[in-house]
Amino acid sequence: MARDASKDWQVFISCKVSNGKRGVDTRDWRLAKELYDLLEVQSIRAFLSNLSIDEIGEAAYKKQIEDALNKTRVMVVVASSKENLNSKCVKHEWKGFHNYIVKGIKRNGQIFTFVENIRKSEMSR
Repeated sequence: MARDASKDWQVFISCKVSNGKRGVDTRDWRLAKELYDLLEVQSIRAFLSNLSIDEIGEAAYKKQIEDALNKTRVMVVVASSKENLNSKCVKHEWKGFHNYIVKGIKRNGQIFTFVENIRKSEMSR
């Protein structure tokens, strides 16, 4: 069920949703969905793009993602490969969130990662 875009999100979950094949979700998406469900049970308002946004045009979709990024103080990045971590959307989301923290826009902002098959040194590239 889609949420109201004006909601005050608490956690932004970033992951690569699809592997490019129509209807085939990534392992990252399945793990992120498990996390989303766990947070929801604890009444923590989590943002996970394709669960939290109605089917809308691309410009409005991007705006809702940016709004959610602006509202949350916590981001969880889920990646099971270096390629998924460096996918266009995931990289944009977590690097943008990190820049908000560095610039002081997100005081007390935190980024957590759940990664597999990725060395720490590969995360900053």
